[in-house]
Amino acid sequence: DAILVTNLMNAVQPIIRYQVDDCVILHEAPCECGLPFPYVDILGRTDDMPSFTGEKGTVRLSPIVFLNAVCDIEGVSIFQFIQSDLKTLVMRVQYLQDVDRGAVNRHITQKVQEQLVNHSLTNVAFSIEEEEPRRAIRGKKMKAYIKDFPG
Repeated sequence: DAILVTNLMNAVQPIIRYQVDDCVILHEAPCECGLPFPYVDILGRTDDMPSFTGEKGTVRLSPIVFLNAVCDIEGVSIFQFIQSDLKTLVMRVQYLQDVDRGAVNRHITQKVQEQLVNHSLTNVAFSIEEEEPRRAIRGKKMKAYIKDFPG
């Protein structure tokens, strides 16, 4: 599946059928802004870059490593990764209704642990929080990956 965007607001050079390769979450509910249309969250645009202390020293990754691992897991409504230090990664998750949260969490953990192992980061602690992702102070934009410490 892919998301195609057409922006006709630019009269000089409209963008027609631009494919967005980022992970996109389509919400069925109308937007809180009052328009009656569904809305999307586009993940992975302005995210921080993961950096961990691993078994082989410092490992820098693209946030896409984690986003792609979990974006297709059934039962997840929206998610966000928060890295609190060089050896700790937390995923904030909101679930779709009527899902087995334990099964979803096991699937998430398996996928994230696979990525940590693939990048020699077995020393990194991973956990899941059932909380709403952090939003920007202004507007409703959301980073899919937040590095919550200096460096």
